[in-house]
Amino acid sequence: MNLIQEEEIRSKEFDIETVNGLVKLTPRNVAIAEAMIRTDSKYAKTWNPEEGPSNNYPGSTAFWMTELRNYLFERSEYSKKDILKEGIAAIDRENSTHLNADRIGRTIVLDRLMGLTNSELIRYLRYPKETGYKLIKLIAEKTTEEKGGRTNLSFASKFCHYACFFLFVGEKEQDNYSIYDNVVRKALPKYLEAYKLPNYNLSFYEEYQAAIDAIRAHDQYSISRNGFDHLIWYSSKGA
Repeated sequence: MNLIQEEEIRSKEFDIETVNGLVKLTPRNVAIAEAMIRTDSKYAKTWNPEEGPSNNYPGSTAFWMTELRNYLFERSEYSKKDILKEGIAAIDRENSTHLNADRIGRTIVLDRLMGLTNSELIRYLRYPKETGYKLIKLIAEKTTEEKGGRTNLSFASKFCHYACFFLFVGEKEQDNYSIYDNVVRKALPKYLEAYKLPNYNLSFYEEYQAAIDAIRAHDQYSISRNGFDHLIWYSSKGA
């Protein structure tokens, strides 16, 4: 056996574990997925709050959502409009949600968010169920009734997810929103069937998140919504 073979054998210790063709929802698997995402050059900037705007880079999601927290709870050198404008652009750019495919998406979403008071924005983020997922619905609503208008549920979930992740660090509300993602959505029915759970209408965000919560609650391990999203997405996206 040579060094290459020894290294290959050792690497298997870090494979994501599966059972009956499904990724096991374990803290170990989540930790592996998080490490892979953190060191992947495609996604590293997204989660780095130090990646602010420079001459050739407009700033990361983490940077602008951290500035949103500073603005709402402390103090920021940026205005609310600038933070939201750049935060929307960063989330759209880094997640390929094509918010501006209709050429007005980013402007419409910015106007809707600017129409909220600071206290309303915080309340909708902190209490999604109690407010009927109003912020998700507000952002996702069709941009225009004219031909070419788009609904943007995926973007809406990502904005709410990242906002909570950076606004409520260390609080339970940090994990308020699952990301609505097609890769994860395609995987959910397999888990629902394997766990003998009811069917959910995954086209609606409330039921999508309820399905994820039912799957998480069914398993013997405790993982976050964020961990579930990352694990299923990262382990399934290349399939």
